Amino acid sequence: MALLRIHKVDAFVQREVQKRLAARQADGDALLGLVIGEAFSDVRQLFDHNGALLKPQDWPDSIVNCIEGVEVREDRIRVKPTSKSQARRFLLELLGRTHSTAASIDHLAEAILVDRAKHLPQGGRR
Repeated sequence: MALLRIHKVDAFVQREVQKRLAARQADGDALLGLVIGEAFSDVRQLFDHNGALLKPQDWPDSIVNCIEGVEVREDRIRVKPTSKSQARRFLLELLGRTHSTAASIDHLAEAILVDRAKHLPQGGRR
């Protein structure tokens, strides 16, 4: 975001985020742990050995924070897990293992210019 490039704005946002995290007794490591839990969550933990959905109070702690919502209807219960792919993508970005589309386009444009300079006479025209 453009506003976050302004040092005072970024510093203010960081202070406010830290205050809110402290109020919830959460820190960056705890939040990262939650994202890792989402990335590797296993919805099979929500079912008993017969394949029946466990009661929410019986859900393992390792999976509870990986549930985005629960829809209860007369004839069924629908559990919506968090997105594993989003959590995995976030972790890959955090580790620097992904590239933005803009960076990929810039890289491609640079490669085209280098190739063009190699194969076309001086001045870049045939």
